[in-house]
Amino acid sequence: MKIFRDIKTEALLIYIKTLCNDYIKKIDKGEYKVNLGKDSYNEDITKTIFFLRDKLKESIFDAYELKTFIDSYMKETKKKNLPPQYEALLNYYNIIVLQFDKNFKTGEFWIPEQIIFALLSEWIYEEKKSVKRYPFLLEIDYLKLLSYFENVRNNNSKDDLKESIRFMYKISSEVISKLKNAKSKKLIRSKSKRKK
Repeated sequence: MKIFRDIKTEALLIYIKTLCNDYIKKIDKGEYKVNLGKDSYNEDITKTIFFLRDKLKESIFDAYELKTFIDSYMKETKKKNLPPQYEALLNYYNIIVLQFDKNFKTGEFWIPEQIIFALLSEWIYEEKKSVKRYPFLLEIDYLKLLSYFENVRNNNSKDDLKESIRFMYKISSEVISKLKNAKSKKLIRSKSKRKK
C-alpha cells in the first residue's frame, strides 16, 4: 500500500495535470496567452507546461479521468465504498480543490502557470522522497521559472499585477500546508483495523 505522502503527491499531480490540460486547451483555442513581457519567459513557461502535461499523461489521471475511473469501478464492482487508498486520494484531492475554491471567486484573475510551479516547487523541496515515482519532476528548474514572476513583480508599475503574483504564492503555500497536514480517516481506520 502507498504511504500517505505518496497518495498526497498523486492527488497534487492530478490537480496539476488537470490545470495543465485546461491551460493548454485555452492556449490552443487562442483564449489564453502567457504574457510576462519577455518572449524568452513566455516560451520557457509554455514549453515547461507542455512538458509536464506530456509526462503526467503517462502516469497520472486528471480530475475528469479520475471521476470516470471511480464511476466505472463502483458500477463494475457494485460496491458502496471505494478501497481505502482511493478514498484517501479523493479526500486529498478535495482538500486541494476546496482550498482554492475558498480563496478564489468565480471569474477572479489568477495566474495558473505560476500556481503550477509554486505548488510543485514547495511540495518537491519539502517532500522530495515522495516524488521518486515521478523523476521528471526533478528535471524542472522551478526557481528559475518562478524568478520570471518575481522579475515582473519587481519591475512592473501595475499594483494589481504585483498583488496577484504575491497572492498566487500565498494561496499555493496554504494549499501545500493543508495537504501536508491532512489526515484521511478512511485510510487511518483501515490501517488500525488491520493491526488488531
